[in-house]
Amino acid sequence: MHAAGTQLLDRLRAYLGGALRLGEAELTRLCHVAGFYEAVYRNGVFSRRRNLLTLADARTTLAHLTAAVPA
Repeated sequence: MHAAGTQLLDRLRAYLGGALRLGEAELTRLCHVAGFYEAVYRNGVFSRRRNLLTLADARTTLAHLTAAVPA
């Protein structure tokens, strides 16, 4: 989960800095995943029913998380 979160931050920083171009759908998915990280930060716990990160394990990547975001 830490590695996926680091990848997420790196991609968003690159986008905001102008070094990376993202399509609207990909940016939306990244922001959606970022919201799950923020929920854990704000609540201090995982809400099992509402947080995509509860499905993460040691092999989970950012690509896995963004692919799990509903269309």
